Amino acid sequence: MKLIRYAVGLAVFAAISYGADQALLSLVPAGAQMVSGLDIERARESAFGQKILNEIKQEDAGFQKMVEQTGFDPRRDLRSVVMATSGKPGPGNTLVAVRGSFDMSKITRLAEAQGAQSSIYKGIQVWTPKQTEKPSEGSFAMLDPTLAVFGGDAMVKAAIDARMAGAAKLPAGLAAKIAEWSVMDAWFVSTASLSEMGVGKPGQNEILPGGLTIEAIRESAAGVRFTENVDISGDIVTRSPQDATALADVMRFLAGMLRLNADKPGAGAVVAVADSMQVSVAGSSTKFTLTVPQETLDQMFATRGKRVDKRGSAGRAAAR
Repeated sequence: MKLIRYAVGLAVFAAISYGADQALLSLVPAGAQMVSGLDIERARESAFGQKILNEIKQEDAGFQKMVEQTGFDPRRDLRSVVMATSGKPGPGNTLVAVRGSFDMSKITRLAEAQGAQSSIYKGIQVWTPKQTEKPSEGSFAMLDPTLAVFGGDAMVKAAIDARMAGAAKLPAGLAAKIAEWSVMDAWFVSTASLSEMGVGKPGQNEILPGGLTIEAIRESAAGVRFTENVDISGDIVTRSPQDATALADVMRFLAGMLRLNADKPGAGAVVAVADSMQVSVAGSSTKFTLTVPQETLDQMFATRGKRVDKRGSAGRAAAR
């Protein structure tokens, strides 16, 4: 269903994966192992946020139509987003919870017009795509004019259960990580190992660089601050201090490889990020920080703009 696809697109915009919105966190199912969030109100005030907003305005041909049909303009009406997943592979294991300002009557009419099917679960109307469409698109529900959830049908219903119960009880380890990292503008935490997430199947990335096995990575977390630059920090928990040291060495090696390409055209932006990287080890944890300078962001968006313009020109030429 197009409505759900647009919602997923907005979540990606939000999940670049914020000071935690407790109302949204209370909807996270108890079985979640990976949670991320973004304070969009704060992000949109930053230089990076403004660039993202401009990208939406200039490039999405269906954006204005979506705004007209739903009465929802994310540039104005979106406030914060939380994404959660069990960590297991599969489209039905993810939930996105959104706080904003929603015109429930317009969205309902659009869902009906697109042939979505609705059902009532504990007093909440839940929408699902037509059966002829991909079931992976999941379900969508508006809990009130300021809260919406979408994702796998079971995850949406679990969020409604949590809403009715007052809150879902998250595992202590995950709750502690969220408390630590959700003070950032954007953040991500996971208590799922790479193997639990389906990484490292036989013949597929069984060994990480530096001889590290997939089982070496046990937990991870990262956060972003939107200042004039984009400041990123992270903490990767491994199974041992030796693995943490090996991972730090791999990260330093990769940064060094990037510096070797400093003389190549356009490499300056990447080298600036590599030069900013700081890596340290504390017990079984590998910690890192890096900065994406504003000049690098400007270059990235300028390059993207040229590619988009080139594609648009080619399309117009073909039409003629």
